Amino acid sequence: MQQPTAFAFTLTLAFAIIVTLSGARVLIAQSTDIYAPPSILTCTTHTSNLDLTTNQVTPVVGSIVQITVTLSNAGCGQIGQPTYRLLLEPSSILAPISPISITHNRALASGESDNASFQLQVIGIGEVELLATTSFEVHLGYPGPAYWAFDSSQPLSVTVPVAQQEVVVLQQAAYEMGCYQQVETINDSTHQFQCTGNAGETIGATLERFTDEPTAQAAFTGRRDTLPLGTFRCYDAFIRVMGDTTGTIQHDWQAEALLVTTYHQHVTDTLTLSDAVYRSAVRNGLLTACDRVFVPVVQRP
Repeated sequence: MQQPTAFAFTLTLAFAIIVTLSGARVLIAQSTDIYAPPSILTCTTHTSNLDLTTNQVTPVVGSIVQITVTLSNAGCGQIGQPTYRLLLEPSSILAPISPISITHNRALASGESDNASFQLQVIGIGEVELLATTSFEVHLGYPGPAYWAFDSSQPLSVTVPVAQQEVVVLQQAAYEMGCYQQVETINDSTHQFQCTGNAGETIGATLERFTDEPTAQAAFTGRRDTLPLGTFRCYDAFIRVMGDTTGTIQHDWQAEALLVTTYHQHVTDTLTLSDAVYRSAVRNGLLTACDRVFVPVVQRP
């Protein structure tokens, strides 16, 4: 019988080694659930569900609304790296406290679910529609096929009942300053908020409505006493340095039948807060936009 040549022997040995190593790779991969041979790959597409829920559907101005988005893998493949996004229409009623785009670095096997939470503060009134979307990676096997997919929830409506204009104005100003404390109603004509900043400083504002402008003017004059009269926008104003240990700066200004008081540890921040209240009042129709323009007086010869 003819002896096999060295080439044939080498080829046979190489084939045996490849088959052996390939089989070992498949067995090891199958035991660790990371490899599905093409011959047994039966998953051809993904199936996902995205649900949107809230802890309040009729929240009041100033309250915190918790939104939960849940992604479920209802198919046979594996999905992962989900990025959740929250859409609001209109965007002026619920304001985000937490980011409205969240990514989770995890994978979901068939039957597993993942959720993301969003916090929003109510700063306006009316109805707002919420919609959640997500994008994620899909793996039907290893190393593939793989692709990116998208899903969206059913819309969810939240209705904020009517509130006093002053409450809405102060709540929006507080939010702008990074203060998420709910506005407190002292009585029908007086509202306020107060919170503590990151450095322990106190920030707050009070908004009072009087029966008419002369009454507001009289109250403003009485509080000013002998302090120098200044201006803020087109309104009379004054600044008072409080006698407390933190050196609070108080800014009072009278606008039509309203008397506004803001306070902070730094005069610049106090005026910034007053400006936030002013912009919110104009935006909500409580005040008419105005700026005082000073024209120099020229003496004729």
